[in-house]
Amino acid sequence: AWKGWVIMRAKCAFCRFGKDFNLIKSQFITSTKRIYIILTIAPQTPGHLLVIPRMHFDRLIDLPIDLQGELFSVAIKMGEKLKNKLGAKAYVIKVNNELFKLEKDNKEHIGHIHLHVIPRYKDGEKLLNIPKVVSHVSSESVRDQIIAKSGV
Repeated sequence: AWKGWVIMRAKCAFCRFGKDFNLIKSQFITSTKRIYIILTIAPQTPGHLLVIPRMHFDRLIDLPIDLQGELFSVAIKMGEKLKNKLGAKAYVIKVNNELFKLEKDNKEHIGHIHLHVIPRYKDGEKLLNIPKVVSHVSSESVRDQIIAKSGV
């Protein structure tokens, strides 16, 4: 058995979202049997996505190897989709592994492993340390562009 592995944690927002996509309707992009993809509510650039396993894992090391591969494979596909659909020039794939342990007072970090896929659009573009929340109108517009005529 894997340490840190549970199917769902009641207090975990990502576990709740994975069971009921209606909770995140305006952010939801697509899903597979074991993973779902949403736009983050605090994007560093337009199209900033989260690739999230449906099962709860606290640490990257606790994910089964095949799920690690699937997460990164989906993140790469979504990064390429951001290039094709939104005109991004490149993308960053980032994971905050166990960061929630260091920042217990910071409610922004969720103890549910997930990958960030952050599109980059121009030379010299800096990723923000503190992202700004975008309006629902611009989020939905970006979401519509990403999901148009495509799946994972």
